[in-house]
Amino acid sequence: MFNLKKIGFIFFALIFILSCSKKQPEFSGKYLTYTNTQEGYEIDYPSEILKPLESSPSEQVFASNDGDVSLSVSVSDIEETGPDFIFKTADLYEKKESEKFTVSDKNMGRDGFILKGYSKDKMFFCQALAINEKFYKIRFEYNKKDYDTYRDILTHIIDSFELTSAVASHNNSYDEGKLISFAFSFLSNVYWENNFNLLLKNSSSKLADFVHPEYGVRRFYNPGTTVRLFSAEENFGFDESTDFSTIPSANKFGGSIPFYEKMPKGGFCEESNDKDGVYCAIVQELPTAVDPASFQNGDIKELKIDLPKDYKAILKIVILDEGFIKKTFYFFDIEDKWFLFFVDDCDCSA
Repeated sequence: MFNLKKIGFIFFALIFILSCSKKQPEFSGKYLTYTNTQEGYEIDYPSEILKPLESSPSEQVFASNDGDVSLSVSVSDIEETGPDFIFKTADLYEKKESEKFTVSDKNMGRDGFILKGYSKDKMFFCQALAINEKFYKIRFEYNKKDYDTYRDILTHIIDSFELTSAVASHNNSYDEGKLISFAFSFLSNVYWENNFNLLLKNSSSKLADFVHPEYGVRRFYNPGTTVRLFSAEENFGFDESTDFSTIPSANKFGGSIPFYEKMPKGGFCEESNDKDGVYCAIVQELPTAVDPASFQNGDIKELKIDLPKDYKAILKIVILDEGFIKKTFYFFDIEDKWFLFFVDDCDCSA
C-alpha cells in the first residue's frame, strides 16, 4: 500500500530541487574595463559573468558561457546629425527590436535615445548616442527572471562608458587665434580687475555667460593633503584661508598680455622658468580628487567625476604670475560654445 504522505513529500521535494537547479547568477561585484583604442571608448563589464568575444573594433561583443547574457558596443560613422537623424534611427532600431521583443519604453533625446523591451524569457536595454560624428550603441540582453541581479549591473555598465581618443581627434580643429580671443574675453570680464573667488561665491552675473545652466561650476581644492571637488552647494570649499580681497591687474604687462598655446613647465611647487602670461591648450585630462564617501571605511578611493556625454573638447587656461600658477580654469566645448566647468585652486601641499 502506497504511503500518500511520503509520495507527496517526494513530489514537492523534486519540484523544489528542480526550481533551485537554475541558480541566480553569482556576482561578487568584480568589473574589468575594456578599452577600444581604435574607436576611442572604454566600458566596464562584469568579468565573472561576461567574457569579450573575438570581434571587430566597430562592434565588440561580450557574452556569458551559456550565451544567455550578452553585451555589445557598436560604433559607426554618421554623415548627418540633428533631431531628424536621431528620430529616424530610433524608429529603425525599434522596428528591428520589435521582431523579437515587445518594446515597452522609448526615450528620445537631442543626441540619442533609449529603448527597453521584453519577450517571454528575455529583457533588453539599448542606448544610442551621436557624438563627434560617431554613433555609439550599447545593447544589453539578459534573462527576465534575473532582473534584480542585472538591474544594478546594467546601471554600472552604462555609467562606465567613456570616450577616450575621440576627443583627441578634435585637438587640431581649434583655431589658435579663436582660443586666445576667448581666453582674453573671459579673463577681461571676470579675472583682471576682479576677485574671481568673490564672483564665484556670490554667483555674480558676470559669470553667467560662461557657466552652463545645467552643470554649473565645481572647484578643486585641498583643505589639507587630499584634493576634494566642491560644488556650489558646498560653498565651493571656501574657508577662512580663501583670498577674497586680491584683485589681479593686467597693467603689469604694459597693455599687451602675452598668450601662449601650450602649458608652462613647473609653476606649481617650483618656480617656472617660462615667462609670465596666459597659457591655453586643449587637454584630455582633469585633476583627480578623493571620493569623500571612501573616508568612512578607510579605503580611500578616487572620485568618479560625472561629465557631459556631448562635449567636444576640454580647454585649459592657466595664469602664470611671478613664476607661479595663480589660477587654472577648465572649459568644455558644448555645442560649439566654451563653458567653465572646473576651477583648480589646489596648492602643492596636496
